[in-house]
Amino acid sequence: MRNPASYNSILGAIASGASRLNEIANKVGLDTSACSGLLKSLIELNIVEKIYPVTEKESSRKTIYEIKDTMFLFLKFYNPAKYSFQFLKHVPLFVLLKLKLANAEAVKKSFISSILEGESKYQIEKKAKLFFDENYPSLFRENALDFINNINRENTESYIVSASLDIWVKPFAEKFDMKLLSTEAEFQNDIFTGKFVGKNCNKEEKV
Repeated sequence: MRNPASYNSILGAIASGASRLNEIANKVGLDTSACSGLLKSLIELNIVEKIYPVTEKESSRKTIYEIKDTMFLFLKFYNPAKYSFQFLKHVPLFVLLKLKLANAEAVKKSFISSILEGESKYQIEKKAKLFFDENYPSLFRENALDFINNINRENTESYIVSASLDIWVKPFAEKFDMKLLSTEAEFQNDIFTGKFVGKNCNKEEKV
């Protein structure tokens, strides 16, 4: 990952609605071959996922790309300059994580705290609301929104269960009128400590 700016541009393109290879390549100003290579690296690091119909080949033109974790989008939105620097700094940890040589919770905590530690709860929540306003509904698949909108609220108790930090998922839960189960940020005197309350809400923790 020698050019973090290109990777960040790709994440930004996907966040803005580009989902197919040619769309992403056009947005970032790269040819499809170079863009495909960068996407492959992001997929290997579990930052982006490649989705295609089960009836189609992996190389199908119906293949789309989506960001797996809103953490990267929110942190980039919160402080673009700091995000770019810390993304580059954490690349070795992301690689170790992919190789299963690093602890996922420790890497996640390190990356988040490197950008948000010391920030006020008010400022983070304010940015989270702006992040929601800018990215809803583009972050959601149309069929997912249709499903949510058709939930029988009178007979169903609905939850959003996410490994993401509660501070940036909360506006989405409020929008959908759902309860939220997610990784919880720790604040002391309304200042983010860079730590989590309890364990990262992932895998067994979600259950």
